[in-house]
Amino acid sequence: MHFHISISAFYQKFLFAIQRLPKCGFTPSGAIFPTGSEAVLRCEASGNPPMTVHWKRFDQLIESHQQMDRFQLSSVASDGRDFLDLNISRVVADDGGMYVCQAANLYGSDATDIRLIVQELPRAPGQLQLTSVQSRSAELQWLDEDIDPLLEYRVQLTRPGTIGWTFNQTIEARGRSLVTLPHLHPFTVYEVQVNAINSAGIGPPSAPLQFQTHEEIPSGPVRHVQAESKSSRSALVSWLPPSEETWNGRLVTFTVTCLETNGNGQIVQRSVAYTTTDFRPVRRVQVTVEELRPATVYAVTVRALNRMGAGPESDPPVSLTTPEAPPSSSPVNLHCVTLSAYAIQLTWAHPTLANHHGHLQGFRIFYKVFSSNNRHRIVLADEVSSFLRPESKRVGPNVLDSVLYGLQAYQNYSIQIAALNRAGSGPLSVPVVCQTDETVPVAVHEVKAASLSSSSILVTWRRSTPPSGRIAHYVIQIKGTVTHVLGFCSAVRFDVVVAGQPIMLKQYARILVQTVGPPSSLPGTQ
Repeated sequence: MHFHISISAFYQKFLFAIQRLPKCGFTPSGAIFPTGSEAVLRCEASGNPPMTVHWKRFDQLIESHQQMDRFQLSSVASDGRDFLDLNISRVVADDGGMYVCQAANLYGSDATDIRLIVQELPRAPGQLQLTSVQSRSAELQWLDEDIDPLLEYRVQLTRPGTIGWTFNQTIEARGRSLVTLPHLHPFTVYEVQVNAINSAGIGPPSAPLQFQTHEEIPSGPVRHVQAESKSSRSALVSWLPPSEETWNGRLVTFTVTCLETNGNGQIVQRSVAYTTTDFRPVRRVQVTVEELRPATVYAVTVRALNRMGAGPESDPPVSLTTPEAPPSSSPVNLHCVTLSAYAIQLTWAHPTLANHHGHLQGFRIFYKVFSSNNRHRIVLADEVSSFLRPESKRVGPNVLDSVLYGLQAYQNYSIQIAALNRAGSGPLSVPVVCQTDETVPVAVHEVKAASLSSSSILVTWRRSTPPSGRIAHYVIQIKGTVTHVLGFCSAVRFDVVVAGQPIMLKQYARILVQTVGPPSSLPGTQ
């Protein structure tokens, strides 16, 4: 500061006047501004008026009449101080540099400079890469080449085609360039980008990195399972796939399980491939399950499978009851015992329980006379009860028996039996053969006598059919004379010559003891 002394003679005294030179300063003293912000440089000048204040850049004055669009000058005077503000809007990198404020009055000048530092936004992080990808998380790493100090990173994650961010988190920089992305969904495509943040603001995002999380087994069950019987051994099962968000991968197959709830717990499984053109569950899936057992209750469940494995079973299980089917096997241990010439007793055991295929309603017995030419009558018993006298029917938990009455004597009977349920009759058993006992023979018929001479006649007859036993011999009685006994002949016609007397013909048969049958009618002689 310079002191100027002037002496006034008029007053004859000393008058000291101190004249002040201009002085420049800046408010504020800092001059760091981020790109795109508004910078205000204020120069504060003090000193004796009149005083002028100017801003310079690159040794050129910034004049008021030369103000550019982004540069504005404004001045204010207060308490003997002059303020000249330089306003720069939308600061860019080229605005950085040295700015000079200069003040001058009659006594001198002063100048001071300030460096305007434009802090640019950080560059986008580069070289994004995933160091680990799981089904529900991923680790992201990137390269940071920015020289300026960073404050934070902003990591944003989204699913392409959706609105908003699945993950939007800001993390402190502190030299970090690694972050874990949690709470992801399996088998889903994501895009991730990273912004660097410094005091100037948020920098541009990195190039988006797209990735897909790994699969895991489905987490949801199939829906709306239905099952209906198509026959006694097959059923149609249909369902809707799980909700798409629970697939956790690409569905490849469905497995249908039919678990028998009674009996020995048979399990029948059937797999069906799942194909769809647009990878969306737009239709019901159905499959025919075969090899089921008749008259059986099954619990039906369905599972969806992707390449990682099977999801949960549908719940609750759907109940399926197959219709009855005719028994698949015949009664076992069929035996017959001859009771008399007209009755045979039968005994048998139930078919194997697994072959009942329903509730047994009874048995059907078939029996017929067994002969080479098969010309005898066939008898059908519709139900066991129709052949049994009430006192002779005996039904137990394992064995039944029956007596067949009204049979023919001395006949071989072929007997078979089948089990019955509400669906029909099962197969016939292996036939058993029983022979009824012999009985007293019946009279011969068509007896004829013809005179051959004065001392002989010709007697012919036909034996009765079917035979009631083994014929031992025939007896011809001549009235008033001796009885003639003839050996048995297998021929249908027998010629007997008895000399000179009228005769009476009788048939004689031997069964257990010799028994004489009723006499035939006596023909006349010629």
